[in-house]
Amino acid sequence: AIDLAANLNNIQIRNGNISSGTVRTSSGPQSWQATFVEKGWSHGIQDSPFASVQGVLLSYLTIEKCASDGIYLSGSSAIEHLTATANGGNGVYAIQSSMTQVTATLNGSMGIVGYRGCISNSTASSNGYVGIDSGASSLMAVTASQNGSTGIYSSYGNITNAAAYNNGGDGISMYQGSISHATGSSNANNGIVAYEGSITDSSASYNGGIGIFASEGSVSLCRATSNFTVGIYVGGGVAAHCVASSNSVNVNTSDNQIEVAPTGQRDACVPASE
Repeated sequence: AIDLAANLNNIQIRNGNISSGTVRTSSGPQSWQATFVEKGWSHGIQDSPFASVQGVLLSYLTIEKCASDGIYLSGSSAIEHLTATANGGNGVYAIQSSMTQVTATLNGSMGIVGYRGCISNSTASSNGYVGIDSGASSLMAVTASQNGSTGIYSSYGNITNAAAYNNGGDGISMYQGSISHATGSSNANNGIVAYEGSITDSSASYNGGIGIFASEGSVSLCRATSNFTVGIYVGGGVAAHCVASSNSVNVNTSDNQIEVAPTGQRDACVPASE
């Protein structure tokens, strides 16, 4: 493993492979279900949360079979063209990072974790927990599939051009911010969720719960079809220019296509009313 000393900054690590000895064994019918026998070092590349290294560049690397996280960086970093696979913990955990062209697959916990920065053109699949987990990060052109929990999660920020399908929880979920040009399909729970924020020009289909859900916010130019419960639900916000069809019947409403709470508004949606 590579341990980065606290007094070293502006480090570049390029063009290589770090492989430890942890063994991953499939333990169920889902691709994310697995057990890990930990062998070798904990992290492939790491700094210390108590003495973080600044200005790290990781490029064209493969990190695999570490007992815990493939990458653990608490300082500022840029990560590009990196693959993290079959690690016992998270694939990539980088708190203050700009990440692009990152692939995380078959890791025991989360695929890609970045709490402050930007994640773009990256993919997380078949990880044991959340596929991509971000805090106040911007996410652009990211895909999450067949992860054990939520595909893509963000606390605060913007998500655009994202796709999530066949995940074990919600497809795409955000606490506060905006989601646009997104797709959530065939996820076990809801397709696309924004608790406080906006969802625009997005679609949800064949999800096990609600297609598109906005608790306090707006949903516009969205489409929901063939979801198990409500197609589109808006709480204290606005549903505008949305279309919903073929969503399953529920005892609480007549057709469950588009629901707007009494404190919300509906504008030019199809169906027009319930």
